Amino acid sequence: MSGSVPYTSNKAIPYKYNATMIEDGREVLIPPLPSVVNIAKVSRVMRSGRLVPAMSSKKVDAPINRHVQMENPVVNSELNKDIGQSSG
Repeated sequence: MSGSVPYTSNKAIPYKYNATMIEDGREVLIPPLPSVVNIAKVSRVMRSGRLVPAMSSKKVDAPINRHVQMENPVVNSELNKDIGQSSG
């Protein structure tokens, strides 16, 4: 840097975006940092900075709805004949 920055405000912080360094007696631009990489990828970042891995979804190969065919369903005839009649 080429000296002190004059005081202007307590709220404003001066920042030099095109940073330079002295190399072999010459002022050389410092190359910018590479682009920011997403460290979270598919996980989440908490406010505290902790990384929480994403929940992996389970893939099921079997279908959810299956049609079951019954050749001769068994019907309890004893239950059907007593419906609606009093005993006695």
